[in-house]
Amino acid sequence: DRDELPGFLALLTVQAEFRIRVGAKCRIETKTAGVFRRVGELDPASDSQFRQLDCAVILWPYARATVGEIARMTGLDLPPLPTVDVRRTLNAKPLDQA
Repeated sequence: DRDELPGFLALLTVQAEFRIRVGAKCRIETKTAGVFRRVGELDPASDSQFRQLDCAVILWPYARATVGEIARMTGLDLPPLPTVDVRRTLNAKPLDQA
């Protein structure tokens, strides 16, 4: 929370790596920001869930589109990032702990 903002800032960082040919990769990293303002009160658990999970769900389509637009503008023929269940992905255990 920052006093000069009318809410709070959430930042979603996406790192996408694509193989563009044998032995060559392209890495695109984006940061998508959103300012969220709440009207009314939330209990602490709901507030935490919104900040840690729901903001990412809301910002994901914008981050996905940004990666696609960077690829298009640079002339790279990259597949689009998939539509994913962000909530499930963020709740998943790391592969080394599964």
